[in-house]
Amino acid sequence: MGYKTISWAKNVPQRMKWIGILRHFTFGYLLRLVFVVLEATCRHRKKNVLLFVLPYEEYDENTRYLYEYAVKHRDTDLEPVLFVYHEALYARLRGRVAGRVVAARSKDGMSAFFASRIAFTSRGAMVNAFYPYVFVAPYKRFINLWHGIPLKRIGFLARNSWESLMRAEAQRYSAMTVCSAPEQFTMALSNNMSLDDIWITNTPRNDLLFHTRSAEVETARRGVILYAPTYRDGQADTVLFPFADTDIDALAELLRAHDFRLVVRRHVLEKHAASQIVSDVISYDDRDDVQGGLAGKLCAADILVTDYSSIYLDYLALDRPIVFLPYDKQAYEVKRGLMYDYDAVTPGIKAHTFAEFLTALRTYMTDPRTDATARRDASRFFHAQQDGNACQRVLTRAIEAYAGVRHAGQPIATAGAQHDTY
Repeated sequence: MGYKTISWAKNVPQRMKWIGILRHFTFGYLLRLVFVVLEATCRHRKKNVLLFVLPYEEYDENTRYLYEYAVKHRDTDLEPVLFVYHEALYARLRGRVAGRVVAARSKDGMSAFFASRIAFTSRGAMVNAFYPYVFVAPYKRFINLWHGIPLKRIGFLARNSWESLMRAEAQRYSAMTVCSAPEQFTMALSNNMSLDDIWITNTPRNDLLFHTRSAEVETARRGVILYAPTYRDGQADTVLFPFADTDIDALAELLRAHDFRLVVRRHVLEKHAASQIVSDVISYDDRDDVQGGLAGKLCAADILVTDYSSIYLDYLALDRPIVFLPYDKQAYEVKRGLMYDYDAVTPGIKAHTFAEFLTALRTYMTDPRTDATARRDASRFFHAQQDGNACQRVLTRAIEAYAGVRHAGQPIATAGAQHDTY
């Protein structure tokens, strides 16, 4: 039922569309029927578990931050439970994180599943990501916190991608959380969901970023540049700095001169790739840390370098410089497609050669306030709420939704006006 994600997601053959449809209407329907019966049988048992689902081998994203918040601020009879699929990740987390951690495919996992009425996840577009479980509405509210504001096309809007081919096996969610009204519309279209089920709450991992922006910045340390390229579906591993004039020695010299180091963080599906660059001031950090996580890495970065990764949209919360490397933008738009006009929503220097990249770094190292106005405009557009209280909003909405509390509509914009520029 499951797949090896790294190899499979790189290049999904067209026949998978028909295999998916056949499997969905045979085994998929049978498994769903089984869980409908099981949920109905268990409907009278105490449902006091908030389930935080980790289908892949990573402890990060919004599921992690919402879980840790729920454990720390537990003020109801609902028990937060971390529901871990991968055995190696379960062994790593057990005893190292607060709260209750269970292996999904175990007796404790089965018990926690049927004791839950609300479940959260940040990934898992496909039903088979959660095998052997089926999250059946209305017995369970399954809420997707997602893992970033989408800049590229995703879901049913994606061009030439596996999501479009595998519609029959797409996981359906009760609700999704987003950061703004524009994202509310794009996520509703991408997932074929009602606007009422797309909640404008901001996302849990951004709470740390907004709190960090308002805190005192540590200056007596070595500067950090985080390079986080995006994942390219169906292509070879991402090439770092694929410019004709690339000069790593010149980059290293610039970093040393300004007392900076460059840290490369590759996409989760490319962590297996061999290191392409070796230097005393350039390193790789693909670790899925129990302490810190991605939000912690963003907080530690003074400059972000990316291309089309939505990571920069979270980084806007920190109001720090961003360098963009859109070296294959035309090909990427044809292959995958973008949700927005790229040049309009990327507030930072675009480098098309390695020389331009070095110039951009030098500019931001010297004056990090460069392009600050454009960054703030973009931040207000993509983040309706900037108070760092997303976790509280999400949990409140989830519990109210299960209890049948109806929201008579969400404000199109709060905590900052939307800008026609975008």
